[in-house]
Amino acid sequence: DYGTVAEDNTRIGMRSDKLAFEGEWRSPWAGWRSLKLQAGASDYSHTEFDNGTPGTVFAKRGQDLRVEAQHQPLGPLEGVVGLQWDSGRFKADGLEAYVPYSQTLSQAVFALETWRTGWGQWQAGARLGQVSVRSDGGPGSADFVIGQRRFNPGSVSLAGQYRLAGDWQATGQLAHSERAPVDAELFANGPHLATHTWETGNAALGLEKSNHFELGLERRGGLNPMKVSVYESRFSNFIGLIGTGATKGDALPEYAYEGVRARLRGWEASGQSRVWQGAGTLDLHWRAD
Repeated sequence: DYGTVAEDNTRIGMRSDKLAFEGEWRSPWAGWRSLKLQAGASDYSHTEFDNGTPGTVFAKRGQDLRVEAQHQPLGPLEGVVGLQWDSGRFKADGLEAYVPYSQTLSQAVFALETWRTGWGQWQAGARLGQVSVRSDGGPGSADFVIGQRRFNPGSVSLAGQYRLAGDWQATGQLAHSERAPVDAELFANGPHLATHTWETGNAALGLEKSNHFELGLERRGGLNPMKVSVYESRFSNFIGLIGTGATKGDALPEYAYEGVRARLRGWEASGQSRVWQGAGTLDLHWRAD
């Protein structure tokens, strides 16, 4: 039970339940080290209360499955292959339902391979997916776009580690990533009063695409491990919520989902420092970005 930043008299009553299962089968077949399975089901809902009176209800149910198989070394190569499947249904009922009833189904295959060398290692990964997002409209509303979009996002990455003196190593990564837009980004159309805005989706959105570059320095082992890295991500199509300058509904500022060019860059650092050691120990964990 919690409040909102936009309306003093509005509170949220939320409930979330999740059932998860995980298992591993070691040496299942010749040539394979292990087979891992993760599965889960979730049930989420929250009700908006205005001065104690129940209002809009948001609910989402989903299931997920992930299977991951690790193969025996193929020469210098070690790695895993797998598949992932997710399904979800979303419903919003009430005057402030800004997203239609929707169904999302995604499935993907992936692989991650590591090549260890005397000076460090290379690591390459790839993922190919299929995503379907369908809008079923909403009760009593003709303002939602009804339809279905299908996407085929793909991602690839290449990373390297090079051992330096002592426990230090240099790291680097190049990656191309693609993401399918979610239901709100495609089909939203209504007041989102938790942020005091009117959100408008764009059913014509394409995949969000980015190229990522990262360089880092890392010290492993010892009493004071740490790592620091700098990165830059360049998006040819970044899905953002952009102000239009117009107002809708009860004079709410309109924000619309658009695909724009974007560049994100920065640095990150984290580590652990031993500050006291006697009969016991005291470590300080820190991070900054």
